[in-house]
Amino acid sequence: MPANDQVNVFPQITKNDPTIRSFTSPIIEPVVGPDRHSFHAHTAILSKSDKLKAMLKGKWKNNIEFKIVQEDWDPETIAGLLSWIYTADYDWPEPQ
Repeated sequence: MPANDQVNVFPQITKNDPTIRSFTSPIIEPVVGPDRHSFHAHTAILSKSDKLKAMLKGKWKNNIEFKIVQEDWDPETIAGLLSWIYTADYDWPEPQ
């Protein structure tokens, strides 16, 4: 234990730490569904999905508005996907 009885509970974090890069990356706004439900997500977090990473580097690469409109995407599915990507957990509604 340090001489002053303080415990450092946070490891040394640098600007190149993957966690820091994830939360300091640009934020993009997926707008999905026929009602145009809006979400916000970090591009580095979305890049954890190979499919979304390819889209971010492909057709969305030069998107200066940082907005993606996909009316054929289901908002509940996107909410579950974002929950999983950010937290490695999600609540999925029970089938009715």
